[in-house]
Amino acid sequence: MNPHLVVALGATAVLALAGKALPISRNRGATHFGERLGFITVHPSFLLRLPQEKDRTQAYDPFVADLRPRRLRTTQGYRPVRGKNNEDTLRVQVQA
Repeated sequence: MNPHLVVALGATAVLALAGKALPISRNRGATHFGERLGFITVHPSFLLRLPQEKDRTQAYDPFVADLRPRRLRTTQGYRPVRGKNNEDTLRVQVQA
């Protein structure tokens, strides 16, 4: 498999891909994992562990936005693939 983009969902995935711990809050967004284009975002379980419903709701929209092809396109070199209905689709390897 040779993905155009690797999406790291959470700190464990970032550690595995980057080889070192990186704070998600400061490194969220486009990055590189060695020679690979990458994108860092929170793990979905992070949203579920937030104690307040208000905080979960507030964190959900940025997470969903991170996974949209338009946002991932900010990663230099990422080229979306046209899918059915001429919509951008992702061909990525997800490391969770």
